[in-house]
Amino acid sequence: MKIAGVIAEYNPFHQGHRYQLDVLKRQYRPDYVIIAMSGDFVQRGTCALINKYARARMALLQGADLILELPACFATASAEMFARGGVLLFAATGLTDCLCFGAESGDLNRLKELAGLLIKEPEWYREGLKEGLRQGLSFPAARAKALPEYADLLELPNNILALEYLKAIKEIAPGMEPVLIQRKGSGYHDMGLTGPFVSASAIRRKLQASAVLPEELKIALPADSFHILEAYQKEAAFLWENDFSLLLHHALLGETAESLLRYEDMTEALANRILRQRENFLSWNQFCEACDSRDMAYARISRALTHLLLQITKEDLHPYRPGNRFAGPGISESCSDSSVTDGGSKAASILPYLRILGFRSSAAPLLTELKKRAKAPALTSLSSAEEALSGPGLQMLGRDLYASDLYRSVLTAKTGKIFPTEYRRKLLTV
Repeated sequence: MKIAGVIAEYNPFHQGHRYQLDVLKRQYRPDYVIIAMSGDFVQRGTCALINKYARARMALLQGADLILELPACFATASAEMFARGGVLLFAATGLTDCLCFGAESGDLNRLKELAGLLIKEPEWYREGLKEGLRQGLSFPAARAKALPEYADLLELPNNILALEYLKAIKEIAPGMEPVLIQRKGSGYHDMGLTGPFVSASAIRRKLQASAVLPEELKIALPADSFHILEAYQKEAAFLWENDFSLLLHHALLGETAESLLRYEDMTEALANRILRQRENFLSWNQFCEACDSRDMAYARISRALTHLLLQITKEDLHPYRPGNRFAGPGISESCSDSSVTDGGSKAASILPYLRILGFRSSAAPLLTELKKRAKAPALTSLSSAEEALSGPGLQMLGRDLYASDLYRSVLTAKTGKIFPTEYRRKLLTV
């Protein structure tokens, strides 16, 4: 059995995502494709447009075989930890042979070369990076300045994510084959709507500006995705950052400079800016802009605020950072399969559980094999979680459930309708 993995958000699933799956199946010829998909909050530091079940259905109808939820602490993290979370998840399946990802560059060897350099961090690079940071540059800008010969690779978001995938594979799952598919059409930040390969950002922006689903998006979305969005808009509502403004403001009122530093992505400088601007809070978007600075991008600020809202702390991710000695929360030493970093210490090399959101009925043999070979409990229902997991593993799952409950509560407040809790959701099959 040949299994391919893809780490994705599908926010929403568009023609570029369909292209990636089609090329993967044509070139790599896997028996099955597993998706590690973000839940109800995503890496750019905000809520997803539609809930994870609607997005999982889109992917399954377009050729994915199994959808596993990427835990919220990774789904909302920096590019490095987002990538590590996905690779850790696929390592936990015990059967993923390759990781497929897209990038603006099609030069896999050059990306591998740079990824290796970023892992080793030679002294000259560290000094150049420190100098850039001392000059007040953001981390991405300081890194590009320290590596001018690779500046072209470090300027584009999907190249940066590809580098993090390659780093994570090398450190956690060196036997996993990287499969690079060069992106086509619009760039990540391109807001144009011409041609079939339109960015998810442009699609979301168009949806936010329209009372009804625009017909012009039919070319940018597979038919199934368009129909799911159409039905979702009628039955529920699209959610945006500002729908969470009141909850965020309430959360901010209870924080101090010391308590803010507990949260992932938070720095002392950002915590101080947050406290200075708190009395001027109007909305999520406005507050991120008010806290913006030369050394920290809007997305980083939004991620930090999302972590505050979801109560995701630095401690939650600590066991999974490179170089930390840890077998993995909720996992015994005997099944941890921990990897050794260049520094000689161990970091967790798998996640404590695999939360199954849905699968294609034709992929039943894959589900059977997963249950046999997984190195962590494969959860098809939440009722078994307490028996399958312990301490920190239950805590991580608790973060996921809290995020989904928060998302559901805002959706209910916006629509006046009641939506099922995670415990009442059935396993999605198509």
